[in-house]
Amino acid sequence: MSEYFNLQFRMVNRKLVDLGMQPVLFYPLSVIIFISLSSYIFSISSFALYAYMLIALSCATTLSEVKRNDFLKISFSKESLPENKNF
Repeated sequence: MSEYFNLQFRMVNRKLVDLGMQPVLFYPLSVIIFISLSSYIFSISSFALYAYMLIALSCATTLSEVKRNDFLKISFSKESLPENKNF
């Protein structure tokens, strides 16, 4: 499972570099901007909750893109995954 998240992290970092952004600077700045905008939006609007639900759905849609999932299926075949264990 950690291989999957490492691959996701690398793919996001590559996209950031392709856009001309440094990942080391992008992550802290995005957290600061997110917190600032969130507090501002929730203070001025009662519809902020709906905006956040829309943002979450758009992020989930981006991560479930067909080409992306096909690439991950090729990269992580069932033979390479550990067997499911009953916990």
